[in-house]
Amino acid sequence: MDLFLLILLSAIWGGSFPFMRMAAPIVGPIALIQWRLGFAALALSPFALAKLTGGKKLKAKDYSHFLLLGLVNSAIPFSLLAFASQFLSGGFCSILNATAPFFSVLWGSLFFKEKLTPKQYSGLALGFLGVWIVLS
Repeated sequence: MDLFLLILLSAIWGGSFPFMRMAAPIVGPIALIQWRLGFAALALSPFALAKLTGGKKLKAKDYSHFLLLGLVNSAIPFSLLAFASQFLSGGFCSILNATAPFFSVLWGSLFFKEKLTPKQYSGLALGFLGVWIVLS
């Protein structure tokens, strides 16, 4: 069952790149990402509401943090990727997306002076090896 779910998840994630390649020129990259993030927000809303009904109240500053997080982690990168997908192949866009963890580590170490543990270095190397295998 776990293998089936992993394959299903990879098909869903991998299938988004050819779809983005076809849809971005028709509806526009920004509109496409607005729809994509809107559907994701609708799908995740019940989980967020379930967490909030546990007695935890959000403060006004929490909303600004969530907005910034959503812009930096989802809206801006996805919009740029949708724009790029108009000119690049779906496979190349998926490889670009696969490099996101590497850039996160790079930014974290450069700007926030994050130190990596040996386990994190191993995970990063394993991820890099996976992207290398896909490229070759």
